[in-house]
Amino acid sequence: MLKEHLQQRVYDFIDAHHLHDPRTYKANLEQLKKVFTFRRLPATSPTYAFSFRPEPFPNGPVPPVSIYVRDGLTYEERRMAIAHEVGHAILDHLGSHALYKIAPYFHTKDEREAWQAAAILLIPEHAIDDSPHVRWLERVTLTPAWLINEYPYVQRAFSLPMQTRPAMFR
Repeated sequence: MLKEHLQQRVYDFIDAHHLHDPRTYKANLEQLKKVFTFRRLPATSPTYAFSFRPEPFPNGPVPPVSIYVRDGLTYEERRMAIAHEVGHAILDHLGSHALYKIAPYFHTKDEREAWQAAAILLIPEHAIDDSPHVRWLERVTLTPAWLINEYPYVQRAFSLPMQTRPAMFR
């Protein structure tokens, strides 16, 4: 699970850039255009998305993160790919990160952390508080169940004994 100080970094980013509106259950990723440089990858690219954070020079400014997203993705795939790559940026994962598949496949710690950050970015807390079950969350947040299950609150709920879990996780 994403460490608490890293979760807090994601929540602080969400608040600073107004990504979660209490009037809707869908995160406003359009705000990210003010923070990151987005570029297009050709539809034939083997990667869904790619982010790059160069190493800063000593005592120099922090270089901007560039996020590349493949053309031809569905709306939902595009949102997940962007949120995943933004997760790398928020968590200060240096270097380059290529997303070859939008699926619950975590081959490194950085990848799992980026997916967990993506879940937090895509699913407003009030949606989880209001939700009767995971299928409803899938529909209103445009997020698949496997990614909803990466949300730290959901992981904590599943770690509880069955009788003490919130109703939606029984």
